Amino acid sequence: MNIEEIKIADLSEDPSNSRQHPAKNIDAIVASLRRYGQQKPIVIGSDNVIIAGNGTKAAAEKLGWESIKCVRSELKGAEAIAYAIADNRLSDLSEFDTAILGQHLEALAADGLDLNEIGFDEFDLKKLIPEFSPDLPADDDGTTIEGKFLVIVQCENEDQQQSLFDELRDRGLKVKV
Repeated sequence: MNIEEIKIADLSEDPSNSRQHPAKNIDAIVASLRRYGQQKPIVIGSDNVIIAGNGTKAAAEKLGWESIKCVRSELKGAEAIAYAIADNRLSDLSEFDTAILGQHLEALAADGLDLNEIGFDEFDLKKLIPEFSPDLPADDDGTTIEGKFLVIVQCENEDQQQSLFDELRDRGLKVKV
């Protein structure tokens, strides 16, 4: 396997790619690339069309990367399509050992890792591991906000934060900074 560094501008996404990458997915890949770097190459054909790794390319573009590590596959036609589908689908068929995963996630959260960086938000955690309970923010009376709807927004600066705070408060929502 020969790994090449290819300019992102020279790569093309497969227009028939069936795997979709919603914003949540791309944001998680961005966080992963930012924190860990590119740990595995994307797979491209001889024509520089991406066979596997479209989400990684999109995240690298979002990060402003100019090039990305790639491996060239000799698969063509139906074989390349089948591999692309298998690359995406096979991980969907695996399952987590939730006891072990819960231990890892609790330890990582205790060490200060933002679990969103590895693709887990509060909703995902509650669905996957019902007994998982990271520290939840407290309401004015000191009780946790579990069972309420909570949105955390990261603003670019203090002015943007104040503007958003004012807008939401003016809409009649209960907001906190």
